[in-house]
Amino acid sequence: MTFGNDFISSWNCTFMDADQHRLVDTEGLVTNPDREITVGNNVWFGCNCLVTKGTHLADSTTVAAGSTLHGSYPEPRTVLAGNPATIVKRGVERGN
Repeated sequence: MTFGNDFISSWNCTFMDADQHRLVDTEGLVTNPDREITVGNNVWFGCNCLVTKGTHLADSTTVAAGSTLHGSYPEPRTVLAGNPATIVKRGVERGN
């Protein structure tokens, strides 16, 4: 996992870059490999968020409480919310 500068996480957030178990196909090949989580600079997570493997967040992203993230969120200065998380606001960032 890679976390940028000025990263803030509220309580009870979970970051899972692996499934904690392996699934293999009939040929013995792993079908659920671990994948990196990358969090940009100035990112803020509300409480009770779940961030799953392969998630990438742009700089200045705010994640609403209780959100579940999976995949790439490349647009900076956004607010994400929901399960699955989607953009609910654009052009904003955390103030001082």
